[in-house]
Amino acid sequence: MLNSSVSRKIASFAAAALFCGVALAQTSAVAPRITQQVNDAQRTVLHGNTLPIAQPKYDQGAVPSGTPANRMLLVLKRSPEQEASLKKLINDQHNPRSASFIYYSDNRKALLFSC
Repeated sequence: MLNSSVSRKIASFAAAALFCGVALAQTSAVAPRITQQVNDAQRTVLHGNTLPIAQPKYDQGAVPSGTPANRMLLVLKRSPEQEASLKKLINDQHNPRSASFIYYSDNRKALLFSC
């Protein structure tokens, strides 16, 4: 027979696995943000988003088309609906009366829930 400490650890692991599986399986229908063909003639400059070294004097011309664009990150603003949904989730996870509430009694359990 397993002692209660081992049983609790197994139960915690099983709960974490179930939680991660459910979290990964949930998908929300998000409306497409790009709704029409991209027109290269219509561009918007986003000031303050370019590294200082990206200046014409450092331009070395075109690169081969197969060159990977490493360390490139595109961050889009969430829609108002997505922002509201995220805020609700965070609030629910901190509300003990919510079904989404997560109680971490110690750091080891918190690590189990970080999928």
